[in-house]
Amino acid sequence: MFDITVYQFSRAWGLPNPSPFCMKLEGYLKLGQLPFKVVEQNDPRKGPKSKIPYVKIDKQMMGDSEQIYEYLHSHQAIDLDAPLTDEQKAVQHAMRSMCEESLYFVMLYSRWMDDANWEQVRETMFAGIPKLIRPVITNQIRKKIQGDLVGQGMGRHNRAEVYSIGTKHVNALGQYLGDQQWFGGEQPVKLDVVAVSYLANILKPPIETPLKETVNKWPNLVSFTDRALTEIFGA
Repeated sequence: MFDITVYQFSRAWGLPNPSPFCMKLEGYLKLGQLPFKVVEQNDPRKGPKSKIPYVKIDKQMMGDSEQIYEYLHSHQAIDLDAPLTDEQKAVQHAMRSMCEESLYFVMLYSRWMDDANWEQVRETMFAGIPKLIRPVITNQIRKKIQGDLVGQGMGRHNRAEVYSIGTKHVNALGQYLGDQQWFGGEQPVKLDVVAVSYLANILKPPIETPLKETVNKWPNLVSFTDRALTEIFGA
């Protein structure tokens, strides 16, 4: 059995983690019944890829949540998609990529570029920074992330265009889930962990956006989120 330590952002908003990638990695380990320890780490520069989350597996440091999963999978420690057919695996790989390569940046936009939400994000996620210097430090971080969003492309769209992109992704998740309890059918698989990591981070924070309005129009996604938080994360 591996000795696993997970380094991830501090918790916020009653979520397992305010970062979908941290939440996803924790969900993979919990669903795979792999024991692990958590260390709160809010400085991405300390990770091997300058990103959070990262792990120490035995004595080896490793970054990137998906590469961590693949390492454990290659060592026969975890296989969450075992119940799926090859065709289902292909479709769900595309759905996970949709969440992580596009929906993620819509969510990031809602927190870091949408002025209506910035104060709430700053006061919650950076409460540990003294109030006197909090505006200066957080504005610097905000400008960097806004620059990253412009470089990635999402930040080049206007507000309506960004949320239109996110709406299409949420609608795709709602249509694909249908009347099933899980994206895996009778039991949760990798896509269930990924989907709840994004849906919970849209629904649960006190941030009102068109993206949250869209999720709330899908009762199956709302009930799925609550069920997954309870059954996968014990939240």
